[in-house]
Amino acid sequence: MGPEKDRKAFGIKLIVIAIVLIGIVATAAAVMLFTHTFPAISPTAAPPSITTSCSTLTASSTTGPVVVGQSGRIRFTCGTSAAITVSTTCTSTQPCTATPTFTLPSAYNLDRTLDLKFSPHTGAGIGCGGGVGIDSGTAFSFVAGANPDVNSLGIDYCGSYSSFPADGIPSFTVTWSQ
Repeated sequence: MGPEKDRKAFGIKLIVIAIVLIGIVATAAAVMLFTHTFPAISPTAAPPSITTSCSTLTASSTTGPVVVGQSGRIRFTCGTSAAITVSTTCTSTQPCTATPTFTLPSAYNLDRTLDLKFSPHTGAGIGCGGGVGIDSGTAFSFVAGANPDVNSLGIDYCGSYSSFPADGIPSFTVTWSQ
């Protein structure tokens, strides 16, 4: 071989060596250090906005003895505890809503705004002052401690009747959902 061919062969060898070195450097640069696997995230249920300590309420007349033909009010509590407890996470900027579903017995139909309402829990189970009516199928917004008539931490139900029937008032159920 002549000097010219030797130089060409040497140049080709240098090019091949350069390509091999670039491949080695690129491979070395691509060495995996570690990986991160991100976990799946499932939604969690929001804490309940309202709770209760009983499923069967206690009734107590707030207007004296229940007499056939007379009108009056009955407070419904969980004994000495409130019928409903409102979560402190229910705020004026983020009120909690829940929807009641119920059918009132006909004896309660005195006045739509008074049939069944909320009243602040007094602890003594007396009185049905203040409060606000609730309607079946209509969402109610709860705000903890904002207004003792509507949104205190402890709420009882009050039912008004116009003429107490001789056969009494039947039981009924209120179901709350969020």
